[in-house]
Amino acid sequence: MFSVLKKIKITKKDWILFFTLLLFVVFLRWNSIGTPFERDEGDYAYSAWIMRQGGLPYEDIFLQKPPLISYTYLVGQLVDPIGIVSPRILAAIFSILTAVFVGLIASKYFGKGAGWVAAFIFSALIASPINSSLAANTEVFMILPLMVLVFLYSYFNKSDSKLVWFLAGVMASLTLLYKPIAPYVIAFITLVWLWDLYKQKMGFASIAVRFCLFVFGGLLTVVIVTLPFLISDGGKELWEQVIVFNSLYVKHWGFSLDGFFHQMGRLLKNFWFLFILTIYFFAKKPKKWWLFAGFLFFSILGIYQSSIYHYYNLVVPFWVLTITGAVVFLTKEKSVVKYLGENRKIWLTLFVLASILWPVRSQFGQTPQQLSVYIYGIYNPFFESPVVADRLRDITEEDDCVFIAGSESQILFYAKRKSCTHFVMTYPFIIETPLRQTYQKEAIEELKANPPEAIVVSRRQHSGFWEEGAPRDMLDYLGEMLNDYYVVGGYIWIPSGGYWLEPLPEEEIVNSSLILYKRIGNEE
Repeated sequence: MFSVLKKIKITKKDWILFFTLLLFVVFLRWNSIGTPFERDEGDYAYSAWIMRQGGLPYEDIFLQKPPLISYTYLVGQLVDPIGIVSPRILAAIFSILTAVFVGLIASKYFGKGAGWVAAFIFSALIASPINSSLAANTEVFMILPLMVLVFLYSYFNKSDSKLVWFLAGVMASLTLLYKPIAPYVIAFITLVWLWDLYKQKMGFASIAVRFCLFVFGGLLTVVIVTLPFLISDGGKELWEQVIVFNSLYVKHWGFSLDGFFHQMGRLLKNFWFLFILTIYFFAKKPKKWWLFAGFLFFSILGIYQSSIYHYYNLVVPFWVLTITGAVVFLTKEKSVVKYLGENRKIWLTLFVLASILWPVRSQFGQTPQQLSVYIYGIYNPFFESPVVADRLRDITEEDDCVFIAGSESQILFYAKRKSCTHFVMTYPFIIETPLRQTYQKEAIEELKANPPEAIVVSRRQHSGFWEEGAPRDMLDYLGEMLNDYYVVGGYIWIPSGGYWLEPLPEEEIVNSSLILYKRIGNEE
């Protein structure tokens, strides 16, 4: 293994290009570092804060995602207690490291010069707001260990090293412990690798030993990562929320291709040139073309049911490899050699980067707040959440618990207030599963046992508090609860912008995205 790694030569030119890449990433992300959290980021930040308070995800907060994302946000908060900028910086660091591994993989298949082409294209594509990529979401972190796995396969598929297989299992497990949407592409890589060993006439026993080491590395990683939850309750709550609920969630999606075609339409509209390059790549039918086709197919297979944009970041590194291959093949075309000369690879790479950045060019001159509205619009209450959280903190004490009637746990994190119910995301109340009414009743019992000092009601449909056809238990109970509360104020949206209004006239409620209530008899 180490003899292979020694063959990777790093030159002075590589260091210059690496620091250029760092500057490029700063340019891509400079105004996104301070944008308000979107709801998933709020969920992860709040779960990390709960751990800092001595609690645990799954038991003290309903969390669909495996625990690695909470640990990642926790690391950020240990460095930066405020914890708003640190996840974005960590996401940028993970993206840079992923770009390096994507580059190394591209170098293996298309030559060393292709590595930096891939690194720059990946950095641009993974930071595109088209896929909501500037948020510190699970996919940004997940694809680093996944690309390390692909790197291990690409460089050591002919090696007899047992350590490589153990590390591959660790990387596969880390990938899924961020988000379990990559099992198919991991299975594809593993099976191809095993087949390569078989073709090398390695004995069945030797192949079995390496596969067992892969499994052992994966299981050991799972045990280490989930140990706090295994000790606490045997992993019961983690199992229900991450495995049982997510399985029902995926089943709720069904097998429709609507989400996939919707996202492909958006990508085709904005990145049409990349699709041309992809077709060109496969038309050239390069060596191991089937491997890249498999990467694309099996990564898409894990997310095609979803219309959530950032899920498609799973496909980005594999797409970049095909685009890079196309650029390399184009540099060998006679007409390209004739008109672009010796620097044709640079010119082609710059053209690809321009085709990625041009559709979103307006983002680079915006403030963080403007960028948030640009990406998420005003129909997700992200921009105004810090304002409402500040007022929530003002009217409550540190030990008070509150309730967010909506999936806006970023408000809890900003205000540093605990929820009176562990359901800080209300989507489980409405997603069509056999558990949704049970979850509503659980939340009602928690609220009865521990009445909130203040309530924030989101009036945005995307907050997922209620939708037609869902049980009304929670909606009806909220109506009863609010009889004991008075309106403090609300965030108003008008065509020219938004602002906090206090007191809030009844006629302005229709224009409010978030409304803050305080318990009667506990006035300031």
